[in-house]
Amino acid sequence: MSRHGRRSRAVVLLPAGALALVGSLETWNGRESFPALRMLEEPVTVASILASALLVFGAILLCAATIALAARPPTPRAVAVVPVVGAAGAGLFGVRTGLVATTASVPTVTSMGTFVLTVVVAGTAVAPIAIATTREHTPVLLAGAIGFLAAIFSSPAPISTALVGAASGISAVGTLWIVDAKAWRP
Repeated sequence: MSRHGRRSRAVVLLPAGALALVGSLETWNGRESFPALRMLEEPVTVASILASALLVFGAILLCAATIALAARPPTPRAVAVVPVVGAAGAGLFGVRTGLVATTASVPTVTSMGTFVLTVVVAGTAVAPIAIATTREHTPVLLAGAIGFLAAIFSSPAPISTALVGAASGISAVGTLWIVDAKAWRP
């Protein structure tokens, strides 16, 4: 694919990723209107599910757009940064929404803040797993799988984290398979 073709796709991916990140804040701002759900005895709110899914989608699309702007194919090592970007975005989201209290000398995180963070880490770990699998890069595949499982096991709602994280990560990577098929498909 030419450099211009990949960069033109990045022009589409950058606003889509940014809109997903902004949408997560807007979803969370209306959290009082969403009821709590009970998914297999794990109380989570619809707002936390939607916000974390949008954070995953936005982080993966933003990283894919920056890779496309460099006019390079997504390598396993480049995509291994996606969970770090997702965790940083979730941390900023937590500070902005009050899920992370910053008044104390040590930041404290609420249960929903932990849920959102673990979903984002699990969901964004899907991108390195997918690329490392298709490119046969075992170290990044293992790192992504360990990050995915560590996020699930450290969550206050592990089953919900696994379901929401996997679904949002797979949908983001699937979107990239449609938008930039030559770079992301095997």
